[in-house]
Amino acid sequence: MNCRILFIFILSSPLVMSAQDFWRPVNFPSGSGTIFSVIHIDGANYLAGTSSAIYASTDGGENWSKQSEIAATTITAALLKTKPGTIIAGTSRGAYRSTDRGATWTQCNAGIDNPDLFSLLETFTGKIYAGAHKGCLYASTDDGATWTKVLTAAGTTIFESLAINSRGMIFAGTYNAYGSEGVYRSIDDGANWTKSATGLVGATAWTLKIAQGDVIYAGSSKGVHKSTDDGATWQQLISGMPSAYSTNCLALCDNGHLYAGTVLNGVYHSTDGGASWTALNSGLSNRMMQVMVLTDDGHLLAGGTNSTLFKSNTIVTGITRPVQLDGFLLCQNYPNPFNPATIITYSLPKDAFVTLHVYNVIGEEIATLVNERQPAGRHEVKWLASRHNGPGSGVYYYQITADNYAGAGKMVLMR
Repeated sequence: MNCRILFIFILSSPLVMSAQDFWRPVNFPSGSGTIFSVIHIDGANYLAGTSSAIYASTDGGENWSKQSEIAATTITAALLKTKPGTIIAGTSRGAYRSTDRGATWTQCNAGIDNPDLFSLLETFTGKIYAGAHKGCLYASTDDGATWTKVLTAAGTTIFESLAINSRGMIFAGTYNAYGSEGVYRSIDDGANWTKSATGLVGATAWTLKIAQGDVIYAGSSKGVHKSTDDGATWQQLISGMPSAYSTNCLALCDNGHLYAGTVLNGVYHSTDGGASWTALNSGLSNRMMQVMVLTDDGHLLAGGTNSTLFKSNTIVTGITRPVQLDGFLLCQNYPNPFNPATIITYSLPKDAFVTLHVYNVIGEEIATLVNERQPAGRHEVKWLASRHNGPGSGVYYYQITADNYAGAGKMVLMR
């Protein structure tokens, strides 16, 4: 079948602004406490973990309502949607799992001897990591049902953040009021760990984000830092930004723009990889930032303290949506180029039997990623190239069919 898909790329720059404020408040219930985490479930559906309960939005983060309460006085510091569809919550009472989109929760602390969790991460192989207080880092290989301790740091250490690069290296950012733990790194899926705080002013990593080329950005107690050598050394990036205040959250866009949320001074924006920053606070009534995420439609959600959450009035990503044909939507894979994994996203206007194949440049099928009937809505598929006979560097094509719909895209694997 000769299939073509047309993509429209719309470049937008948040610096080209009218008199309209950059931010506007969304409707988040007052008295909800601090918002620590926000995740995308599917379509326009999001969940938020707070210091009081779990909240849900069904309209892209515009309006929120209380979804469930895990347990009384429980703080939900992290949320993670796993590949099998389970939602894991990292809380002040340990790990909880939900299989009904956050409506009900079951505690799953088997193997966790310090049930006070701050961060969560799923690797390309489906292994889940949970960062905790008292220097404990745990891992699960059964979708969060049971856990094993894989790292013990100094007892005053908190594992505040987790990230993974395109080569499968795992990074764990810490806070330690009495030491300089910095960022831990594992190159063997958690079997062994090394740490470095070289150049990391304040030796703290509240948040970690990894950009194209495996450049790592860390939000620390002294601004933003960058590492280009897999976390061995760090460079402070605070030109235009107050260095005395913590950077609690970061967002990286596919057009290379960076956004940093600080503890007292609101949001800063960089278009040059963090070399310089500009304040971006118009419309913010509360400048104490705790969480920042990119929405599925290319906007930013930021805020957190005092039950306040704000959404950008403009799209901040460099690429918006491809052409939508009668409700069918196939997006460019991301990241691209990639190594070793990339994500292919598509939307179905109705239930359909879907096939998604990967081919090399001479038309040989490399992998079948989907071959089943799926419901209407947004779907994501991760291709881990090493699982399919280790194809080498080069151009590959992904092709999707869904009843009478068809589309294809081009991607580049770089070994």
